[in-house]
Amino acid sequence: MQFDTDGISDACSRFSQIGYGAGYYKSEKFRRIKGDVELRRYITIFVLLIINFLLQTTVFRYIEIAHMVPNLILVVTVAAGLLYGRKCGIFAGVISGLLTDALYGSVIGIGILIYSVVGYLCGAASKLYFEEDLTVPIVAIAGSDVIYGVLYYACNFMLRGRLNILFYVKSVILPEMIYTVILGAVLFRIIHKLDAKINPPVEVLLKPKKPFEG
Repeated sequence: MQFDTDGISDACSRFSQIGYGAGYYKSEKFRRIKGDVELRRYITIFVLLIINFLLQTTVFRYIEIAHMVPNLILVVTVAAGLLYGRKCGIFAGVISGLLTDALYGSVIGIGILIYSVVGYLCGAASKLYFEEDLTVPIVAIAGSDVIYGVLYYACNFMLRGRLNILFYVKSVILPEMIYTVILGAVLFRIIHKLDAKINPPVEVLLKPKKPFEG
């Protein structure tokens, strides 16, 4: 009995090329779409940070509560982490820190460090967030504002020998946290709906490439 070895080799070659072509097409298509979605997300967060920073430093200066304004860019940083993960959370933290340091900070870097920590922690907690549930965002905003306040106090006051942290908590951290949480719940919902419109779910149709297609 004789076997057509050339035919078997040709069939195996065709099979391997079909498999490779489909996998290659799938991976390339997925990477391209994923890259486009991530780029839109970063652009969205950047624009939201600029808008909310301008609102925070202008409009809300005239509607202070207990001499405090809400930390809107902190809310955007929390939203970036919860909605998009750690990388986007850190990105939002770096931009927020740069904006804060440029306007208020005497040293560039403290705000970047604090907001980046907040963005990273919220990104790490992104798996806990489910749509239409504001419990996790509210807790995250409140906790992040407390973390921000404590780290800001440690970097700007404690290192200078000002150790009256209880006074700082009562007069600064708590009033700002309450104001930020109230507006943050509304702002987070707006960001979530905006994300659904700007970055809708994409259906990827994977079509294998034809054998020997270049």
